[in-house]
Amino acid sequence: MKELADFVDAVMQKVEQKRKEQRRANIEKNIAYRKQFIKKCLEKYAEWKSISTINSAEFENDRQCLSVLNKTGSADDISRVIAKIDCDPALRNSIVVQLEKLLETYGAECAYIGKSTSERKYNVLKAYYFTIPRIKMPDIIKLYQTEFGRISSKTSTVMVDRHTIYRDLRNAINDFSDLFWGVYNLFC
Repeated sequence: MKELADFVDAVMQKVEQKRKEQRRANIEKNIAYRKQFIKKCLEKYAEWKSISTINSAEFENDRQCLSVLNKTGSADDISRVIAKIDCDPALRNSIVVQLEKLLETYGAECAYIGKSTSERKYNVLKAYYFTIPRIKMPDIIKLYQTEFGRISSKTSTVMVDRHTIYRDLRNAINDFSDLFWGVYNLFC
């Protein structure tokens, strides 16, 4: 009888371990979709802003507009949500305003941290996605490869290369996504 109990206990432990692994995989998949969604929204920001009919300073937070956002899904879900945002002026205005407010918050957070890397991430994100017309990545890289992009320390001066700029943009999108979805989870 003890052997049967030990066998059942071992099986249940394996089942629980598999469940935990599945939950972890689902969470990682969900985070990846959220980051893809934010990247798509950032790519569409300039277009949405140009046809936006609302002043972001006067716009109040609208839970109904944010409720369309899907916490889980696939690339198809992201495309459908983006298409819905494209077609719905109220939703588009809401997303534009939320992105602008989050950019402001992200800028304040990066300034508070005060490190050159944090400020550079913010500046690269702002220049690449929020400047109308958008500044192309080669132009941003050229800007950081001038005197402006030199990082001085006590021992040497280092130029910021293109890999650093691309890494900063990727990290800024990740930070921005975490910030956006944190706000989303508060209001929805």
